[in-house]
Amino acid sequence: MSRKNIVISAIAALALLALGGLGYYLFQRYQGGQASAPEQEASSAAPGAGAPVRPAGKLPDPVFVVLDKAAVVRESKAGKDIARQLQPVVRQIEAGLLARREALDRDAQALERDSTIAPADREKRITALGARQNAINEDAQKRQQQVQTALAAANGELSKAMVQIVPGIVKAHGANMVLDAAVLPKADPAFDITKEVIDQLDARVTAVKLPLEGLK
Repeated sequence: MSRKNIVISAIAALALLALGGLGYYLFQRYQGGQASAPEQEASSAAPGAGAPVRPAGKLPDPVFVVLDKAAVVRESKAGKDIARQLQPVVRQIEAGLLARREALDRDAQALERDSTIAPADREKRITALGARQNAINEDAQKRQQQVQTALAAANGELSKAMVQIVPGIVKAHGANMVLDAAVLPKADPAFDITKEVIDQLDARVTAVKLPLEGLK
């Protein structure tokens, strides 16, 4: 895998984390449409510490379709726009961390080769090298969190659009459940609604601003 593909894959993986809540949809339909507001409230209320009260009657048979979240992030116009904005930032972060690690390695090797340093001074320099290593690790974790936070903010627009899109597609197929393709070892392509979701998403959202404050 090329370095470019590795970066793109990493971005897609982070984007999926940010989309987390969109991984699994369950749309329970009642005869004549969705449950009324009072019925929904009753079904979600819990008497004391007990389990939520379910509506009376037989539950519908599960009829599912499959959605590939990774493909939505990778192939949709908005997902590509997010990746386009993030790629140079990720490369810049990687380059900065790599330069610091290489400088640390050079200093550590120089210290190891220098046999003229007094033991006390050597211990001080070893301690200083350890502090630099910890600082690099902490900065790497901080940068990763910043990237995830930025992606979560950008993907909020995707999430809003998908929440509006997916139920209609599910209903059009006579289904009541959407499964994430990532959890399925294999599924008949006839169940896959990914292209429909991407097409409708592209019609709604083509570009999303990625908040880069603090990342550059």
